[in-house]
Amino acid sequence: MKLIFSILLAAAFAYLVISQTDPSVNCVYQNHTLGYTCYLNTFNPDGIDNFTKIDGEHLKGKIHMDVRRVMSSNTSTTTIIPSILCNSFRFSDHLSIINSFIGYVGPNALRSCSVLTILNLSNNKITDLAPNAFENTRFLRNLILDLNYLMDLPDGIFTPLIHLQNLQINQNFLQVIQTSVFSSHPVLENVFLNYNMILALSPAIIENTNIQTLYMNSNICANGYFYNLSRENLTISLQKCLDNYSAMQIPTTPLPTPPPGSCGVGNIYDRVCELESIVEELSQRIDNLTPDPHK
Repeated sequence: MKLIFSILLAAAFAYLVISQTDPSVNCVYQNHTLGYTCYLNTFNPDGIDNFTKIDGEHLKGKIHMDVRRVMSSNTSTTTIIPSILCNSFRFSDHLSIINSFIGYVGPNALRSCSVLTILNLSNNKITDLAPNAFENTRFLRNLILDLNYLMDLPDGIFTPLIHLQNLQINQNFLQVIQTSVFSSHPVLENVFLNYNMILALSPAIIENTNIQTLYMNSNICANGYFYNLSRENLTISLQKCLDNYSAMQIPTTPLPTPPPGSCGVGNIYDRVCELESIVEELSQRIDNLTPDPHK
């Protein structure tokens, strides 16, 4: 029976792809042990967000409000998360849009998905997240952003996610983890940052959090995973990352300018010269590591 359903589902998606010329959002609906499911196919290469309907016929007796899972097909193409998905499937607790060319998560994309517990946006082209992208998804427990093009995380981006337990941002292009990225997350236990380009890490990563395991495999300043985090063992395990972060902090007031020829002669300007050298070296390293998101 499962084989027959899989064949029919694949055939339905194939028909939709072949016949598509105009932007559209389609669902093949099916009962599932985890809840009534929309198997999603989106054709939206230009990233429009003015859809007025979702094509597809519900099973008998079912309506949009009954949908609990929205799962994209491998043939979906969209550069955004169409807001009609959350506006229509308001009681869905699992949204998965993968392999779909999403480049940006805007402020309104998830506004009506207020009961989501799982969000999977892996293997897209995401380079940017709106600062309030997750403002209304406070019940998220699992957020998966693997295999995207993120180079930075907006300040406080995850602050609304007070129920977040697992965060995966593997295989992106993150370089520096700032002070407030993971602060004030009382139940966040596992953070996956494997295969990024991280060269600096704020020691505040564990302040006001319950992070138990930090995965940092194949980064520039660390390679491994770290259990039972505390300030003591964080300092020991990730010393290079912390030192780099401290060195990169720019003073709020300008440094005095050393007079010509004053560096290295044992005077008060020596420390300024050292700091300037460190900042310049780290800046060059960041420039050299910055990937081309179009490749």
